[in-house]
Amino acid sequence: PGDDVSPADLADLLVDAGFTREDPVDEHGEFAIRGGIVDVFPAGEAQPVRLEFIGDTIESLRRYDPATQRSTETIDQLTIVPLRDVLVTGPAATDPDAADGDRSATLFDYLAQVSAARLIVSEPDEVKANTTAHVEQLERSYEDARAARPNVPPPSALFADLADVDT
Repeated sequence: PGDDVSPADLADLLVDAGFTREDPVDEHGEFAIRGGIVDVFPAGEAQPVRLEFIGDTIESLRRYDPATQRSTETIDQLTIVPLRDVLVTGPAATDPDAADGDRSATLFDYLAQVSAARLIVSEPDEVKANTTAHVEQLERSYEDARAARPNVPPPSALFADLADVDT
């Protein structure tokens, strides 16, 4: 309470973080705006939270029961984490409006951004065998999925290539 943010700006931030606009809010990852009230159901919370605004100032934060819409407890802070991550490099690292970021980034791209990161693989032969079996299963599942939905992207568009991981 007491922080300033316009409900419209908060809505934009929530959409960028992967939340969807739904009314009423009853599942994780949803939010709604009705006048000076913003309902949001952050990941990791047991109940959604209602933010009441006076202008652009948050007046109160209350958890509520989505079935009855009744408040269950007043809280003094709320942490909302993004539901998706985007690797931001170059000009976008300091100016979020400069680019959307790289949505094709892999774990290794994120690790490359941290100079002191170390990745230790225990039992590399077992990891490689399991990974190979997993890739084969993905390819079989892709063929089944493609039969039902022709526009499903191939595994190569969604997962890092094993040869890149092995280096």
